[in-house]
Amino acid sequence: MNPKPLGASRAASDAPPASGVSENLLRMVFDCAPVGVAVLEVGDGRLGKVLAANQELCKLLGYDHDDVIGRPLEVLFEGIGAAATTSIEPLMLGTVEHQHFEECLRRDDGALTFLAIDARRVECADEAEGLAVVAVRDATDIHDLAARFAFVADHDLLTALLNRRGFETRLVEALARSVRYGDTGAVVVLDLDRFKEVNDTNGHAAGDAVLQAIAEVLRKRLRSTDLIARIGGDEFAVMINHVDGEAALDMVDELLEQIRERIGEMHGAAAHVTVSAGIAAFDKDHPTTVALIMESADQALYDAKRAGRAQAALAPSNTVETA
Repeated sequence: MNPKPLGASRAASDAPPASGVSENLLRMVFDCAPVGVAVLEVGDGRLGKVLAANQELCKLLGYDHDDVIGRPLEVLFEGIGAAATTSIEPLMLGTVEHQHFEECLRRDDGALTFLAIDARRVECADEAEGLAVVAVRDATDIHDLAARFAFVADHDLLTALLNRRGFETRLVEALARSVRYGDTGAVVVLDLDRFKEVNDTNGHAAGDAVLQAIAEVLRKRLRSTDLIARIGGDEFAVMINHVDGEAALDMVDELLEQIRERIGEMHGAAAHVTVSAGIAAFDKDHPTTVALIMESADQALYDAKRAGRAQAALAPSNTVETA
């Protein structure tokens, strides 16, 4: 993809040029910077639309100019997932002025690009709500080992999803937001049925292909604000935002059908793999902990398997609430 040259936004173009530096030169420097840069609106504790972005940002994230300007950050980070949006949230809430973190982008050809991301909130006299500047650089080079180590600590390399540690760390933040702001959501644990037969019959490469196919469905079908993880050998977990238990059950039923269709395209024992799911919802009226809600989702998963597998079960709300 060859992004088109980007014009400066209102935030960049209306500012008076520095002494002795022309406005055109400032625009050229912004557009040609070797680091990806985006300027976003900030309001009500959330990131707004992208006001400006340079060529390097489009190149790194795989977008064209028209796909970036005016779009929300969630769309911009869609290829990375909710982990990136969640990491920036403290900045938007005003609890910190600067945020640095590392994430990974899986490209269409399957290659992984490691990204180092810095975000800073900027108060501007001309902007009542303030602005946020997000800088993204490619940290894939072997010299950027710190970014790789940070990614490996929280992610599963086979699927590029969060691992259990990364998932539970972010789930703590989601449960805290639920209590503070009244957010609702649900935790879903998914387990593969008859997966061992794939490894035993067709080999571990075929098993890996099944896991990657399921990760692909989860990444494409769920929203960028949802959390997705591989938390065990053949076990996945999802945190769905802004749903109650019944809505989550409907979403998971559709998700299982989409996984079934994708798996059905595979060959050998893989085509017979199904997925069972357990769901535990949370909200402000039922405060809970990571351990308790994961235990409730696991119990619902066992209920689904006992009922015949290849289906979802919803945990009673009283099983996720703390005493």
